[in-house]
Amino acid sequence: MTDATDRAALAQALGTYGTDFSRWPDAAAAAAARRAVLADSGLRAAFDVEKALDALLDEARAATDRDVGGAISRIREKALAPLRSDPLADLSWRRVAAALVLSAMVGSSTNFLFAESDTTAEETTLTIAALAWPENLETQ
Repeated sequence: MTDATDRAALAQALGTYGTDFSRWPDAAAAAAARRAVLADSGLRAAFDVEKALDALLDEARAATDRDVGGAISRIREKALAPLRSDPLADLSWRRVAAALVLSAMVGSSTNFLFAESDTTAEETTLTIAALAWPENLETQ
């Protein structure tokens, strides 16, 4: 992207999609644009102009939202809620940890209950008691 045609196309894409490359519809084009902006000082100047315009638009949007009591941001949140990028955003890590601990406990207990071995129920009970209360073990 060094010739004049590519530079003009990139400047137009910057005006269309903005300076946040993560919002561009084509990830490959965004990566190429990022490299071109870093390599070419003329493109960097165009990028800086678009960045300043993005900041002015964000400021105008925030001022308008304040004027209407935050209605714009509430509408935006409601409209974008079904489009969340992270489907697990509302899942608490504590619930995940509890589910993992519970599944480990169930798996371990089924090993004791359904194990095919030569151990008797009494030996299994003693083993569980020894694991739970190691200080009560008799030393031989």
